[in-house]
Amino acid sequence: MPSGLRKLVVCCVAVVVGPHACTQAGGAGPALETARPRVEPAASGLTAGFDHTCGASAAGEARCWGSNDLGELGDGTDSLRAAPVRPAGALPLQWLDASHNRTCGLADGAPVCWGRNPLRVLSDSADADPLEPRTVETDVRFARVSVGADHACGLSAEGEAWCWGSNRVGELGDGTNTDRRVPVRAGGERSFAWLSSGFDHTCALDGGGRAWCWGSNDFGELGSDAREQGSSEPVAVRGDHEFEAISAGLNRTCALTDDGEAYCWGSNTHGALGDGTDSLRTMPVRVSGERTFASIEAGYYHTCALTEQGEAYCWGFNGFGQVGDGTAQSRSQPTLVEGGTRFRAITAGAYHTCAAATAGEIFCWGRDPLAPLGTAAAGRRTTPTRVAEGFIIG
Repeated sequence: MPSGLRKLVVCCVAVVVGPHACTQAGGAGPALETARPRVEPAASGLTAGFDHTCGASAAGEARCWGSNDLGELGDGTDSLRAAPVRPAGALPLQWLDASHNRTCGLADGAPVCWGRNPLRVLSDSADADPLEPRTVETDVRFARVSVGADHACGLSAEGEAWCWGSNRVGELGDGTNTDRRVPVRAGGERSFAWLSSGFDHTCALDGGGRAWCWGSNDFGELGSDAREQGSSEPVAVRGDHEFEAISAGLNRTCALTDDGEAYCWGSNTHGALGDGTDSLRTMPVRVSGERTFASIEAGYYHTCALTEQGEAYCWGFNGFGQVGDGTAQSRSQPTLVEGGTRFRAITAGAYHTCAAATAGEIFCWGRDPLAPLGTAAAGRRTTPTRVAEGFIIG
């Protein structure tokens, strides 16, 4: 994500900012500071799905909480959990990502997933949604993994993108619409430095910072200055931007330049693109204001970002308080999250947001009918609320 000159420290799917050292799972490691993203194993972090949240310590110890209808918490049950629980097996995870009703991580580079099991892609649990972690059938070892609604993608240390799952709209990027139970190479011989899976599209950055996207384009989320014409192969995002971070959400995509300027494109329902309007955009548009950011996260219907100083800003749909400004009014421009807490990681789900403070404490806000906030009391929180039981991420 943002450049080494800006001293961004990349640790996890939910990006870590500031001068905080990252650690590899199971031991200390140097912070990754780079003027252009490199594909390297990173420590586990914080990630939100539709109605659940997961986090992991620097040692790779994972905890999940919230909805568990399809086993997305990985604890061997389908019981809702109001407080963080440990996925079964206690595997140390070097990377963690959640989307919709499932979660994936990396165990020594091997992808493991639990929860929703589209197309029976998990070989050890071919007939049901696994209630605990199962290994995806592949010999490829990944440095990162990113989860969409019914597909997932991984990035190898060599920059190869591999995807598996549903390919209904070309979201696997292999030039076909054939569903895949095992990972297939995406983008041909093209190499990438960063990758993000949206609901049913995928985006990546090459080594020069150019953005490429594939899959659904019903709302212009591919950034190709067109609409409705999806692609089963990577297409270049229009414009001369050089990005250092990219995040694919529901029907839209957001990215950061090396100067920290935020751009978004695709669906703009409730102002989720942050440009002060609700107009759909088929190519990148600058997020309103002169503010720069160190990380950005496109959720389902809202977007959040962190400044270098750790201030959190959110915009988009706010019907459950997920913007965190103390109201339930949707915002079409970046709005400061109340409370004054400085954060080093942030993640946006469907109707809730979670972030990690500088010492690793987790705060969440937004909808909590199924306890995705990790608090004992259900309801709506319009400002950051400390997660119960004091779980600390690395």
